Amino acid sequence: MPQVRMYFKQGCPYSASARRLLDEKGIPYDIIDVTEHPEKREDMVRETGGPSTLPQIFFGHRHVGGYTELQELDRSEGLRSALVNAGKPTA
Repeated sequence: MPQVRMYFKQGCPYSASARRLLDEKGIPYDIIDVTEHPEKREDMVRETGGPSTLPQIFFGHRHVGGYTELQELDRSEGLRSALVNAGKPTA
């Protein structure tokens, strides 16, 4: 299963909500805290291809987006299914 990474900002309600949703679903994730490491924000913008709002979430190499997109993914596909599918090779 691919690794979940989240670019996160302390004090951001959307970042906190994204963490809470992943925790509720029992999905482990790594945090990249741009509050403590502001230089990581440039990495995030490069990886997202432009979006600079926080949080930004990745399932492996798949860019999910922010909290709103994470919620929608949970509703439409389920986060566990999306995570498994993110690890499958594309044709």
